[in-house]
Amino acid sequence: LRHALSHLEDYAAVAVPSGRAAARLAQAWPSGDRAASLALPALVAVGASTAAALPSPATVAVDPDALGLARAVAAVCPAPSRVLWLRAAEGRREGAAWLRTGGYQVDEVIAYQTCAVATDSALGRAFVATLDRAPAVVAVFSPSQARSAWALLAGRAPLAWVAIGATTGAALRDLGAAPLAIAEAPTPEAMVKALATVYPLSP
Repeated sequence: LRHALSHLEDYAAVAVPSGRAAARLAQAWPSGDRAASLALPALVAVGASTAAALPSPATVAVDPDALGLARAVAAVCPAPSRVLWLRAAEGRREGAAWLRTGGYQVDEVIAYQTCAVATDSALGRAFVATLDRAPAVVAVFSPSQARSAWALLAGRAPLAWVAIGATTGAALRDLGAAPLAIAEAPTPEAMVKALATVYPLSP
């Protein structure tokens, strides 16, 4: 990862599939005189919330999934361009494979790894205790959170789900979560507004 991020000028585009990958990229993104001296790659984000976390304006995929991200990359730069694809250690790989099939050179680099919290840890016990109180609404801020919450609830489905953005919402839909509201922007205010559409606070 360090090597790839220190040679960003070698790529025509960077595919960013999550907010956490965006944060890692933002930490290494050149600024000032160095940025001005480099031909930096185009940034392509899987969704609006991911794009908001990037250090430079980005193209946002129409479809908030791995293949949608790959198609957005293809719209930005032609084959056989070299593409940097940031992903989680457990991330989906079909988007990068689709680009390779189209003649692109794709470097897949692990930007982060999602680690489960042990249920016998202090944080794990607190989370399980919250679930035992049968929450009415579960708000999730990433696809990995969506999958973890769904697995831990195991039949104790809440009355509603709220997602921070389209990518997380797509993950919840794949799981069968309903009813579901998706925030229009990755902000606390937008999350509250989305919540109000599925769980009114007044009769």
